[in-house]
Amino acid sequence: MDEVRLEADAILRFRAPFDVAASPSGEAACFVVRKALEKGDGYETRIWIVRRDGGGARPLTAGPRDSCPRWSPDGRSIAFLSARDGEPQVYLLPMAGGEALPLSRGLRGATSLAWSSDGSLIAVLARGEHPAAGEALLAALAWRPEGAEKVPLVHVSERLEYRFDGMGYHDDGRRHLFALPVPRDPADGPREAEPVTSGAFDVVAFDWRPGSRRIAFATNREDDAELGWRKDLWEVELGPDGKPVGQPVLLSRHTGPIWSLAWSPAGDRLAFLGADGRHGHATKWSLFQYRDGQGIADALPDYPWGVGDLAHGDVGLGGFGPPAWTRDGRSVVFTSFRDGRLRLVAAEFPEGGEGLRPARPRELGTDDLPSPLWPSAGPEGVYFAGEDWDRPPEVWHLPWHGEAEPLTSLNREAAAALPPLHTERLRWTSEDGWPIEGWLRVPEGALREGRLALVVEIHGGPHGNYAPAFRFADHLHAARGRAVFFCNPRGSSGYGQAFQAACVRDWGGGDYRDILAGVERALEEGFADARRMAVTGISYGGYMTGWVVTHTDRFACAVAEMVVANLVSMYGTSDVGPHFIPFEGGGTPWDGLEELWAHSPLRYAEAARTPTLVVTGTADYRCPSAEGEQLYAALKRRGVPSAIAVFEEASHAFSLLGLPSQRVRRLLLVDAWMARWLDGRGEAAGPPAGSSAADL
Repeated sequence: MDEVRLEADAILRFRAPFDVAASPSGEAACFVVRKALEKGDGYETRIWIVRRDGGGARPLTAGPRDSCPRWSPDGRSIAFLSARDGEPQVYLLPMAGGEALPLSRGLRGATSLAWSSDGSLIAVLARGEHPAAGEALLAALAWRPEGAEKVPLVHVSERLEYRFDGMGYHDDGRRHLFALPVPRDPADGPREAEPVTSGAFDVVAFDWRPGSRRIAFATNREDDAELGWRKDLWEVELGPDGKPVGQPVLLSRHTGPIWSLAWSPAGDRLAFLGADGRHGHATKWSLFQYRDGQGIADALPDYPWGVGDLAHGDVGLGGFGPPAWTRDGRSVVFTSFRDGRLRLVAAEFPEGGEGLRPARPRELGTDDLPSPLWPSAGPEGVYFAGEDWDRPPEVWHLPWHGEAEPLTSLNREAAAALPPLHTERLRWTSEDGWPIEGWLRVPEGALREGRLALVVEIHGGPHGNYAPAFRFADHLHAARGRAVFFCNPRGSSGYGQAFQAACVRDWGGGDYRDILAGVERALEEGFADARRMAVTGISYGGYMTGWVVTHTDRFACAVAEMVVANLVSMYGTSDVGPHFIPFEGGGTPWDGLEELWAHSPLRYAEAARTPTLVVTGTADYRCPSAEGEQLYAALKRRGVPSAIAVFEEASHAFSLLGLPSQRVRRLLLVDAWMARWLDGRGEAAGPPAGSSAADL
C-alpha cells in the first residue's frame, strides 16, 4: 500500500451543490453551489443552471452570497435571495438575459421564498418586528457612556427559546411571512415587503395554494408552543397588493412537527413532511396529507421506513426541500433510508374520489443510485444532488424510465487527488436480538495483517444515521494509514419505529453495547490493530465518546466533539433542552434528577483513563461549550492526558458549516491528537487493549 500525500486543507477544493429546483418545463434545473474563497476566510454561494440534455453547467449569478433559487411559473425568471448588500433581499433574474435586480428592501433574516401560481406575488419567510414588550425592554439598552462608540451587546428576551444554534440570539423577533407584488418593470426599484403574519409565534413552512392568492403555513399559536415541536396548518388570503384579506384561518391541528409542505398542482391536496409525535423526538418522519374538510392523515401509515432521511457527509450540504410533486399531481417524491442505502421513493395517491386514502410507495432507480438530496421533480424525471461513499456531490437527473446520470462535474479534479478506499458493509446481531449494520473503510490495497490503526466514529442525533455520503475525513485517515469504522446502533433512524425509539431513556445502555459489538466485528476483518484504536463523535456522538472513555479503556485515545456530558445542566443550557431532555432522558432536573445523572458521562469520570481531546465552540447552542468544559475539567482532575480546543464563534455544525479556517483547523487538531496516541509520533501509544475498566 503506497502512502499518499494529503493535506487537511484539500477539503476546501470541493464544491457543494444544494437546493435543486427543476424548471417548469423540466429541461433544466437551477441550484446553489458553495465554494471556499480562494483568498480570505469565507465562502461564495452562486446560482448555477444545468440542462437535462447535457448542455453543461454554468453559473447564473456572480454571488457572493446568493441562495434559494425559485423559477417563476412561466419559467421566464428566477427569483432568489442575495445578501450582496447586507441582509438577504429578493432579486429577480430574467432568463432571456440581463442583470439580476432587487425587488425588496428592509427584509431581515430572509431564508426562503415562493411564487404564487399566477406569478403576481412572491412570499418570503423573514424576521418580523419585536413585540411591544420586547421593544420596551430593548429600549432600556439604548443607554451608553458618553463618548463610547461601541459597548458589549446585551441580548434580552421573554422567550424560552431565546437563541437557536446556527441562528444566534432571537431578541424576540419572530419568523413571519411577507409578500412582494412582482412589478411589470423590475427596474422600478426595490420596495418594502408587506407583512402577512404577525404575533408571538413562528412560521416554519409555507406554500401557495395553486389557482389562488392563499398561502398555507405551519405554526403553533398556543402559549406553550416553545415546550415542543408541534405545529398546526393555517391559511391566509392575500389581495393583489400582497396585503392580507382578513385573518389567518386554522385549517387543521396536528399532533407533531411539520417541516416542509407543498400543495398538489391542482390545489386539492397538501402534502408535508413531519411526524405524529407519538414517540416524541424518536418518532420517525412520514409523509402526511391534508384535504379541505377532511383534516390530516398519514399518507404512508404502513410504510416501515423513515421519510426525508438525509446523508451526512463532510462536504455536501445534506437537506431536503418541500415535498416534490410530480407534474401530473399523482405522486410525491421523497428520500428514504432502507437496507443500507438512501433511496428515492414516489408515493402515488389513488385517483378519483374524496377522502384521505393512503398512497402507494414505489422506489425509483436502482441500488447503485447515489444518495439523493434536494429532489425536485420535473415532467421527465427527478433532479437531485447525489453523493456516495466514493462519489463527491454532483447534480444528477433520474428519468422516470431509465438510469440516473450525473449532469455536473464540479468535484472531478478534487476527487482524483484522494487515496482510494475499500468499503465493506458489516452486519451483526445485538445481544438482545436487534440486527445492526456498519461500514469499515480501509485504504485500497491494505492487507489483512492487523497493522492499521482504527478510528471508530459515532453519529449524532441520537436519531440520525450513517448513509452513503462522501467523507473527506475518511481519505485523510487513509492517507495516514488508518481504517475507519462507523455503524447505526439502536436509536438510529431508517430501521423502523421500534428500533428508532429503542435508546430513549437508555442512553449509554444498549446503544453503547451495540457499538462495542460492532468494533469487535470490524476487528474480525483483520485489517486493524486492536491496540491502536480511537473513538470519536460529534453531538450525541460526543456524548457517546464521553460515555465510552468513562466506561472502558479499550481505546488508545478519544476525540469528543460538541459534547453532552451532563444531562442535568443540558436541560437549561441547550436551545432544545427544555423539550428534548425530558423525553430522551426521562425528566427534568427537579423531577428526574437521578435518572438524568445516571445517564450522564460526567457521573462516571472517576473511571476515565483514555487520553481525550475535547472540541467545542463558543456559539454552539445545541451542546453548549460548558458541556465539553465539564468533561475536560473532570479528566484533568483525574490526571487523564487531555486537551481542549475551544473554537470561538463556532456553532454546533461547524465541522460542515463553519468557516474554512474552522473546518481545516479542526481536521488538523484531530489528526495531530491521533498521530500522537495512535501512531506514536510525539508520545507513547495509549493503554493496551484488554486492560478494561468497569463496564458500568
